[in-house]
Amino acid sequence: MALESLGLIYARGGPSQEQPMVAVFRKLLEQFPDSELRAMAAFSVGDSLFKKHDFAGAEPYLGKGPQLGRQDLDATRHATAGAQRVRNER
Repeated sequence: MALESLGLIYARGGPSQEQPMVAVFRKLLEQFPDSELRAMAAFSVGDSLFKKHDFAGAEPYLGKGPQLGRQDLDATRHATAGAQRVRNER
């Protein structure tokens, strides 16, 4: 899925790419709420809002953590491993 790939590319870009990554992950969560990257997307959006001291805005994203099942965690690990492979290929 293009939004998932784009989100991972921005995630790999580091702090300078945080805002584009958050925008893509928000769109991903809105359009594809069952995406395999939903755990990573929710955390990334929530973390960004938390850093800006928007605690009320961050809560719905960060509060999803305990509700995420093993499938979500496995998908996030898979996505992280994929991003690491891309990083190592450069």
